[in-house]
Amino acid sequence: MLPQSTEHQDQSALIEWCQLNRVTRRIFAVPNGGGRSKAEAGRLKAEGVRRGVPDLMLPVAAGGAHGLFLEMKAHSGRLSKEQDEELDALAREGYVSAAAWGLDAGIEVVSRYIAGRLTPGRYEFKSDPPAKR
Repeated sequence: MLPQSTEHQDQSALIEWCQLNRVTRRIFAVPNGGGRSKAEAGRLKAEGVRRGVPDLMLPVAAGGAHGLFLEMKAHSGRLSKEQDEELDALAREGYVSAAAWGLDAGIEVVSRYIAGRLTPGRYEFKSDPPAKR
């Protein structure tokens, strides 16, 4: 069986894909997750870091939306309660908010968004995990 990629690997590959294909250079990461010391977590919280904020933001209007917020997940990943609530709230504010499981799903979200094929709202995209050999 092929090993499954991690969320970090998929997100990094999506950013590389965007840059190599000149799809968009405006996409950026929102570093709200990850393990940190208590002191560092407190400092970041004071700066505005919040649980549930999606991983990526694309501040480009398309398809009638103000921008795209994208939460990347590994194939076996799940949305937290805070992520689920934040994706809903962003959709209500006129953004495209999406969760993507795997690199292929992330590429599909970004491609469809910049082509104007996603209107404001919430979406979930899943790509198949690697198949057994």
